[in-house]
Amino acid sequence: DQITSGDFSMEVQISAEHGQVSFAGLVFGRKSAADFHAFLLYPPGVDAAGTRKQGYVDLTTFYGSGTFQIWRHTAVADARAAGASASEPWNTLRVDVTGNLVDVWFDGEYIATQEFPSVDVLRGSFGLLAGNGQASFRNVRYLARHPRDPGSTIERSLKMEALGGAGKSYRIRDYRRPL
Repeated sequence: DQITSGDFSMEVQISAEHGQVSFAGLVFGRKSAADFHAFLLYPPGVDAAGTRKQGYVDLTTFYGSGTFQIWRHTAVADARAAGASASEPWNTLRVDVTGNLVDVWFDGEYIATQEFPSVDVLRGSFGLLAGNGQASFRNVRYLARHPRDPGSTIERSLKMEALGGAGKSYRIRDYRRPL
């Protein structure tokens, strides 16, 4: 029931198994039950025939009445296929909202930045979402900032600089000097 009014970050660890749940993820900018943004994991795994299935993360806007827009659709690796323990099937999803920019991360790796037309479309309530089936969530974290707090803009600039300029860069105004 909390409404976001400034920049924010959300992070969650999700255990979602292919064949047990269709998708699971984070919801933000929720205006109604059918009108929201989501960062969703479609889990990788092995189907009943033993065929390895690719996993994906999607940044999607749902407009209600069954319409939606997929902004980003990115393939993700199955950590267990690379030798990770099957007893630790947790993936981490993260969404950072700075102004009208949304940065998405999967297992600590930067995925993409999506620019929206205004901050208004990103404001609203937030939560967790799972499709038909069973998924588990843990370590749900939410950090909200005051609408005029420059901290998230500064942090984003430093993160993107460390990534070699990925995402959109901004000139940071020196808030220590008077106008």
